[in-house]
Amino acid sequence: MSYQVGAACYATVVDAGGAACAAYAPVSTLVHDGAAVRTVSCTSADPSSGALNLQISTTPVDGSPGTVSTVSQPIAFPPCTQADYVLAAETIVAALLAAWVVVWGVNEVRKYIDWSRGDSQ
Repeated sequence: MSYQVGAACYATVVDAGGAACAAYAPVSTLVHDGAAVRTVSCTSADPSSGALNLQISTTPVDGSPGTVSTVSQPIAFPPCTQADYVLAAETIVAALLAAWVVVWGVNEVRKYIDWSRGDSQ
């Protein structure tokens, strides 16, 4: 099964998590009635589960010390909607490659037979 992040498909949840973290733009919002700015950014993806590790910084606007916390956010990645198209394309490419190998092999055998008869070209 493949997993989708944006328009791309990934083979594993871990790969999808890495792509999702890379695409995660930092978000800043005013909180506490405008008394602080909270910024959330993705620092990494968990290598075992693909969950996003998010850093949340809260900075008061009056200059007092802020807080920084880290949370892990699991994501249920949707299955790749393009998987059927990818599988069809892989099947076609595999068939064409197999046909080319067969034709090439037959041609090589024919050349060897011609060579062994002394009919080399």
